Amino acid sequence: MPRKRSASLALLVLFFTFASSIAHARHFARVNIPGARCGNGSPYSVWLDIKQTHKLMIEFMGGGACWSAQTCYGAKLRTWMFPIPTVPVVSWISNDGGPENTHGLMADASMIYFPYCTGDVHAGQHEADYGLVKAHHTGYRNVIRALQYLNDTGLVSFSSFKQVVLYGASAGAIGSLLHAPNVEKFLAPSAAKIILADAPGMHFGETFWNKFSDELVNDYKKAFATVGIYFTHQDTVMARYLPSVAQVLKSWNVGILQGARDIVMSVVFGNISPNGHRELVYGPKGLFEMSVNTPNISVWLPDTLQHTFLLAGVTGTIDADGVSGIEFAKKILARDSQVRVRTW
Repeated sequence: MPRKRSASLALLVLFFTFASSIAHARHFARVNIPGARCGNGSPYSVWLDIKQTHKLMIEFMGGGACWSAQTCYGAKLRTWMFPIPTVPVVSWISNDGGPENTHGLMADASMIYFPYCTGDVHAGQHEADYGLVKAHHTGYRNVIRALQYLNDTGLVSFSSFKQVVLYGASAGAIGSLLHAPNVEKFLAPSAAKIILADAPGMHFGETFWNKFSDELVNDYKKAFATVGIYFTHQDTVMARYLPSVAQVLKSWNVGILQGARDIVMSVVFGNISPNGHRELVYGPKGLFEMSVNTPNISVWLPDTLQHTFLLAGVTGTIDADGVSGIEFAKKILARDSQVRVRTW
């Protein structure tokens, strides 16, 4: 199949995955964040569902990335740059609606939902001029502003929660990792801190960084450095930094779910074929090998083209060496350490 056609099909998979998430489950209140902006300049909001519970779920929405007028707004669209609809689309793991057996693993938790509308994997800190259009790549700033605002106004009593789970899929998976230190500043030291990063990628082709502007790359370098990833333009396997990430996030129990042949993270964004992606994932600097000495970071790596696993219950049943994605997530939530699963 020609590469261009494969990319188009993979992009459809990306948008279908997020569109098929649970859209009706929780009772959210919309909170406008002063000074925060979506990619097109519109005001940015987060969504709250506060329950009488000691558990907090923070979900970072995913949905691609962009680096030009065409990829942000045009014919080669790779993300969305506008505020999300009135009712946010949440993952299965956060779902608290429907019959009891359809509830997600964090159904009883209070929830903060961070929409994604800046095309920068929640890592940007600048406004880009793409000629006829501008793009507010300010996702990192948005999260920082929101956390501070929610804390200062008392809308979220962060220090009262005994268990805090960060979840994100795709671009949101990257956001969940990057913003763990920012969230931790507001938490009680004794709180159980957990991250489920669902398909963050971390394995790319040799030309991956060429498509981004210097400003966007600099934003990424700043954001990734906060969790121990000091990459260069020559780095194609971000997973090589996993031991450093483990040290920075030593207070967190981290679970990473990543399809070895993830068609979205390979063909659409990674500048690499699915099989090339698999070779990196299972290679000497990939997630599996680099997690050997990271007791607080576990990995689940099925040999599949699937992109994301916990957005929908059905994809959570995909198996890797006898362990489903849902079973892996349960182990991470129970704070099991060194869960390492692959199928190749």
